[in-house]
Amino acid sequence: GCMMMYFGKLDVLALPVTNRPLFPGVVTSVTLTEPATIDALENLQKSSPNNASYISVFLRNKNPSGVSDGGVILPEPEVITDPSDLYKVGTFAQIHRLTRGMGSSSPPQ
Repeated sequence: GCMMMYFGKLDVLALPVTNRPLFPGVVTSVTLTEPATIDALENLQKSSPNNASYISVFLRNKNPSGVSDGGVILPEPEVITDPSDLYKVGTFAQIHRLTRGMGSSSPPQ
């Protein structure tokens, strides 16, 4: 799921994304599939004053389209096991809203 990244005196969750990077000043949606990642972001938002939650977002360097070298769609593209699978430059992003879709394993509290 999400990784913790250390930026000076600030620990920030790092979220891998596929297909396109996030650009500063652009509002976009990101679909997440991995329950631990969703839970981590929900907990972050609950613990943030005034729901002002921030994360770092990095495009995947390895399999950036969400498809493996063998042509298989990655079941949980936001899960990485090696930080080198991400580009080194990302975007500091604010979470405006989290919404669970149909079929989510647990409802937000």
